[in-house]
Amino acid sequence: MAFATEGKPVSHAAGKPVFDYSLAKRRILIFLIAYDAALVGIWNLMPKDDRLLDFLIGLPILIPVVIWCHIDAKERKHTIGIFMKLGLVFLFILAFPIYVLQTQGPGGFKTLSFTTFFASGTAVVLLLRVF
Repeated sequence: MAFATEGKPVSHAAGKPVFDYSLAKRRILIFLIAYDAALVGIWNLMPKDDRLLDFLIGLPILIPVVIWCHIDAKERKHTIGIFMKLGLVFLFILAFPIYVLQTQGPGGFKTLSFTTFFASGTAVVLLLRVF
């Protein structure tokens, strides 16, 4: 039996690499928290009412979260269908809770409550731009 350390694959007896999924998901969450903290400064330096710039600044939030979903699906040996992939990109607010409840069942409410807490922090950051 082998354990993966520092996110690096480690070979075990069967010769297949072992990947530390929880470490990869944690790194994505740390990136998102750091990016949200940086958004306060970024948005205060940006011109107001620039939709394209708002989109480009918000894109680094969507991409890691979709990657997190794919890592989570691999960890749980769940296949994400094409409609769910499209939903995660284009209708994230609706598709993410569905994805979490599909893969984690009732235990997904813990993940959803953490996500709501995180999204609330992001909303506070957005409101700081208004004032």
